[in-house]
Amino acid sequence: MTPTLNLGDRMIFRRSLNVDRGDIIAFRYPLQPSVVFAKRIVGVAGDIVEIRDKQLIRNGVAIAEPYAEHVDSVTYPKLVGLPEPYRSRDQFGPLKVRENEYFVLGDNRDRSADSRYWGCVPRQNVVGKLVLVVSAMRGFRRP
Repeated sequence: MTPTLNLGDRMIFRRSLNVDRGDIIAFRYPLQPSVVFAKRIVGVAGDIVEIRDKQLIRNGVAIAEPYAEHVDSVTYPKLVGLPEPYRSRDQFGPLKVRENEYFVLGDNRDRSADSRYWGCVPRQNVVGKLVLVVSAMRGFRRP
């Protein structure tokens, strides 16, 4: 989740299922529920999510994401034969988010394990919403 969250940051989450686009949530990883991840919600039920040339498109509209970081200058083309993680990293979808699910992405888009690779997060996996970050370098701050 760099640059938003850095190694060593402490995060405070509020237990809540009242989450929406733009929120950073803690959730049980769908492929291994004993592991808790933190990612940003970019799609909710009914949204059509797509990534074209590293640009997030939601419901046909390009979304401005000042928090998103792309550290690799290479943009991989949409090729079926391209191996993961390159096939879905820069070109993804479109995918319609189902009821009671969230499409999540890491802010460090080129190096994030997220919904592009393992699918949407079921609502029942949500642990809470990020409300405060404590950082040795940046102090206390809201996400």
